[in-house]
Amino acid sequence: MLQDYWPYFALAGSIAALAILVFYLRRRWFIPVARNWLVDSLEDGILVLDARNRVLDFNPAALQVLDKPHTAIKGKAIEEVYPGGAVLPPLGEIPSKLNTKIYVAALHQRRQFEVQITPLYNKRQRLQGRLLIFHDVTEQIQATETLYRRDAILEAISFAATRFQTSTDWERELQEVLEKFGETTRASRAYIFQNYIDEFNRLCTSLSYEWCAEGISPQIDNPHLQNVPYRLSAFHRWSEVMQAGGMISGNLEDLPEEEQTALAARELRSLLLVPITLEENWWGFIGFDDCRRDRNWSQAELDALEIAASSIAASILRNRVQAELKSAYENLEKSISERTEALGVANTTLQDDLEKRKQAEFIAEQRTQQLAALHQATTALLETIDLEPLLSRILDAALSAIPAAQKGMLHMIAQDTGQLEMRVVFGYSDPRIQKYSQPKEDSYLTRAVASRRPVKIDDTLLDPLGHYQGEITEVKQIRSMLIAPLISGDVVYGALSLESSLPSAFTEPDMQLLVSFGATATAALRNAQLH
Repeated sequence: MLQDYWPYFALAGSIAALAILVFYLRRRWFIPVARNWLVDSLEDGILVLDARNRVLDFNPAALQVLDKPHTAIKGKAIEEVYPGGAVLPPLGEIPSKLNTKIYVAALHQRRQFEVQITPLYNKRQRLQGRLLIFHDVTEQIQATETLYRRDAILEAISFAATRFQTSTDWERELQEVLEKFGETTRASRAYIFQNYIDEFNRLCTSLSYEWCAEGISPQIDNPHLQNVPYRLSAFHRWSEVMQAGGMISGNLEDLPEEEQTALAARELRSLLLVPITLEENWWGFIGFDDCRRDRNWSQAELDALEIAASSIAASILRNRVQAELKSAYENLEKSISERTEALGVANTTLQDDLEKRKQAEFIAEQRTQQLAALHQATTALLETIDLEPLLSRILDAALSAIPAAQKGMLHMIAQDTGQLEMRVVFGYSDPRIQKYSQPKEDSYLTRAVASRRPVKIDDTLLDPLGHYQGEITEVKQIRSMLIAPLISGDVVYGALSLESSLPSAFTEPDMQLLVSFGATATAALRNAQLH
């Protein structure tokens, strides 16, 4: 906790030093050794000016702030050593504070300083000069801006989720969503590349959607960004990293030389690429270019944009399912029409086709409800960064999205032991279930986490090794399960499991839905643990 209050301690120290320094200026008998020990040890820069704005005294921190040797400061007019000094008010009109920006060439970066100006009086209360204290607030401002950008991105994600959920065509909404993401992240371009396998069985990609800020040249018609085989291009590294779930980010000058050459035509200074994954398959990526400045993306921004990619993936999956169902309806209608015209359609055959249609409509409605629940769950997870409430929301949302689930558990990897520990449970009444926190090594949950892959168990009675042998009746009654590890890159956060007392209660689409939801939940957990 001490580090959270350090800026205030530092400022308090400067104020105390200010008081003592003013006392020293009024009382010449102040011991020089004490002055050197106190003032020279301060991290804030200090300048003492006379009535003609000439530098009388300073500390080592001031030399670093102004990036000048002591011989270039002492006795010099303030406008010669600090350009901002030229606009200091007359001695009799001194304000309490003045904020300005100073470029420190020695550090190769622009720093933000709060400059506090204090008048100095003699025994007769006549103004004799002024004292300037330079307090570096760069990190505080950057931290505030980072949190602001993260919150703005989360608002954009909520906007995108709402638009995708209420539209039947995600591509029609994508241009406005990209514009929202681009403006929120202050990027020059926001775009989406889509992957595919060509006729030679090569993994290729093409720029499919793009938004550009005003004054930035679009790349959507660039032939070099269409039908690009990863393995034969300068971007083969991207394929390896993003297929493993990683991101590509950095300034142009820090990228491999072959990538710098290939990206030169896009006139960018830095970029960020976030993979879009559908049902464990790498579908493509969303990217952001900054053509105006070098940029280091904060971890909070990266986590928020990972959630954005998951939201886009859920929308693509929802529309894909709808398209497949529409095609199935059309084929079924065509089949019924052809049979009616050619054969008059025997009653039994007609009833069979109608039953299939009814079943297809039921499956379509159920799938649409599940995907809508996934969108609602994604939006709900964005509403909190507190870990404990977030864990409960994750389990509640998963149970709502998959109606076949009667019960559920959420386990997390304990940081101190590295073991799975139960954190949230639903649907169990036996209080002993709370002590069922460390599954044995050969349990289904432990197997899923160790293999880093989702697991669907149709009947626990068919696997005596994995079936629970303890004394809790409710756990013994479990017949089928779905388990999705919560994984991001190389880090395993835990696992989400849904249970039913019925055998074969879950389907493959249920498992795919839980995997997609798990990716969103994992990104939300990472974001919560950062705060």
